[in-house]
Amino acid sequence: LDEAAPVLAGLNEPIVLAKVNADKFTRLASKHDIDGYPTLKFFMHGVPMEYNGPRKADLLVQYLKKFVAPDVSILSSDSAINDFVEAAGTFFPIYIGFGLNETVISNLAVKYKKKAWFSVAKDFSDDAMVLYDFDKVPSLVALHPSYKQQSVFYGPFEG
Repeated sequence: LDEAAPVLAGLNEPIVLAKVNADKFTRLASKHDIDGYPTLKFFMHGVPMEYNGPRKADLLVQYLKKFVAPDVSILSSDSAINDFVEAAGTFFPIYIGFGLNETVISNLAVKYKKKAWFSVAKDFSDDAMVLYDFDKVPSLVALHPSYKQQSVFYGPFEG
């Protein structure tokens, strides 16, 4: 936590990490059902949630960045796509809409923000089409890096 805290505090949308001595602040620990140590709790807009993510500093930072990211990232080049996929890490599935209007996936992005990364590639080369194995647009590429799986969906994209 000590390593991750300054990195998270320095983000454009800072994330605050706080440590509490539950032996000293027993009422607070009891209020949040803390009965084992160390326990990590995640508070989003003041609402506590169980934290089941990684605990190593660099992985913790990567995991928590998801919660302050935009619902849909707009990607304007092959390098932006690569940077997005690399920054997303391996904990969540990644959806990239190639040639899609962002409104097509924005409802899904809002609904599933805590469970996946969503983006729309506005400008990309034929190399990106080869790399992500699709041959026409619009298409939606779904990646799950930790399982090394990829799927392509060509529509329809209504509803």
